[in-house]
Amino acid sequence: MNEPPLAPDLRAYALNFAARLAPMLRALALLAGYRFARNPILAPFLVPLQRHLHSAIRRMTVLMAKLAEGQTPRQPRPTAQRLSSARLSSPHQRLPAGTGWLLRALPSEAILFTTQIAALLAEPEIAALLATCRRARRILAPIQRALSSEPRRREARRSLIPRHPVPTTGLPPSAIPPFLLYPTPIPPPLSRKIAA
Repeated sequence: MNEPPLAPDLRAYALNFAARLAPMLRALALLAGYRFARNPILAPFLVPLQRHLHSAIRRMTVLMAKLAEGQTPRQPRPTAQRLSSARLSSPHQRLPAGTGWLLRALPSEAILFTTQIAALLAEPEIAALLATCRRARRILAPIQRALSSEPRRREARRSLIPRHPVPTTGLPPSAIPPFLLYPTPIPPPLSRKIAA
């Protein structure tokens, strides 16, 4: 299924949007590379996050270039190779799927990128462009969800985050640190007092 053609007055904003979004995502990737590499808990998520952000930059740049030329790119269909590789991927190589996990990983820095990206997407021309292009919204959705401070109304079915019960000891089955999974810190397990 093809995307609807972009209005001529919005084509001029397509390349401008990609050119302004790319430096934000590159800066976020550099910041994550600096912080995650120095944290043994976050280090396993550095490569998947870097790969995802640079892939989003490349996909958005190509998409906006096609829209600026007046093309209507076709929706990609999932192939058997993509599905098999997704199933075989280890949980250690996947990013958390919950809302705001990147804000919890980078509490003092990620909020800056949240406000910058939100301000860019709130511009009337950019909002109209995204309302027309579903593929652009799909590229941005995981990044917005990772940087969002608002809880989602309904979590995805294939989310990596277990809902209930909240584990009190050890790591959840997905091997993702609890502080990335849950908005509030998990209380430590109660230890029995040893009678003297």
